[in-house]
Amino acid sequence: MKNLVLSKYSKLISLSLICLFLFNIDVFAQRKKQEKERRERQKREKVKKNAMAKLDGLPSAFVFEWQFASRNTTKLPALASSDTVYLPLDDGRVIALEAQTGQLRWETQPGGKIVSPLIANDEQIYISSRLETETGSEGVLRVINKRSGLTSWTKKFTQAFSNPLTLIDQTIYGASLDNNFYSLDSKSGNINWSISLGSVAKAKPLVTDEEIFIGTEAGLIYSLSRNDGKEIWQFQAQGPLRASVSIEGDEVFLGDSLGHVYCLDRDTGKLIWTIRTGAAVESAPQVFGKLLVVTSFDNFVYGFNAKNGDTVWKVRLNGRLSFDPIVSSNQLLITPQSSDKLFLLSSTGKALGQFQIENTNIIIAPPTLEANGLFLVTDEGLVAARAK
Repeated sequence: MKNLVLSKYSKLISLSLICLFLFNIDVFAQRKKQEKERRERQKREKVKKNAMAKLDGLPSAFVFEWQFASRNTTKLPALASSDTVYLPLDDGRVIALEAQTGQLRWETQPGGKIVSPLIANDEQIYISSRLETETGSEGVLRVINKRSGLTSWTKKFTQAFSNPLTLIDQTIYGASLDNNFYSLDSKSGNINWSISLGSVAKAKPLVTDEEIFIGTEAGLIYSLSRNDGKEIWQFQAQGPLRASVSIEGDEVFLGDSLGHVYCLDRDTGKLIWTIRTGAAVESAPQVFGKLLVVTSFDNFVYGFNAKNGDTVWKVRLNGRLSFDPIVSSNQLLITPQSSDKLFLLSSTGKALGQFQIENTNIIIAPPTLEANGLFLVTDEGLVAARAK
């Protein structure tokens, strides 16, 4: 009898060991699959990042090329291509200028208050506007031809869009004042899917092959499935999130309007580290080698260790730092808002120089850099400069 009990007990232990062995094999296989998917994702993103890089190194200075005078400029940046610059104006018009000379090519009729930066594909420009009505206001998405400025189609929405739109492939992504986030067909403006964010989003969404990252005024950042908008995870920051996030490998970086900077796990949204600057962070953190570069309203540019958040260096500049830094392979171009100067920094935070472009008064919108051409929206028009 005793031997029979021991035999059954031995069989039970053996069965348990087999189950444990099979379970470990399954876990190992899943982890190996996840690691393979991560490597493939990082490879795709590295290729995409290299394809998007405009300059191997930033010029040390720019010189004045031409100016388009206007008192109707807005806090929205110019949209530039290789031969044309498109400028949104406060009265709802969009003008197209020859990139080399500033000569006027065409202008559109007013179509409501333009509320977010222009976006474009090879043939069309998408204009997000707010149109006042007898009962309030509504949102309008207007599409115009790049060469002629003629309207191709318009689509009306119950509320205007609240953040910069993102156009990838044939899909537009953006948030509305109705607290929803939308995926739209770029050919028609029809809604593919939408999801409630619970509050208004002013930050520009970051869209990858599989995910969408979007922050809200309530301090929530969402990771959404690009395919159908389903929530993957959410993280509660301590302050409003008004800038896009940055990603590098398996990590997500963001800043809030109370001055905090966060590093999150990309797959789970769990906090890895956080640090606080002296004022609001309303520009997207930029990965710069092993550093995370952050500009803050305390007028400092910070270089943090991207792995642990330690401060490596910080540099104080004059003017409110609310625009995203422009990053090349080894240099940073910093443009303070409401200033007339631009600053060039090295990867060690060393000031490489500051310069002022002729006829530049007060810079009111993020700079636009395109093939060594720099376009600055000021309170007196658009200034174009070229690399010196």
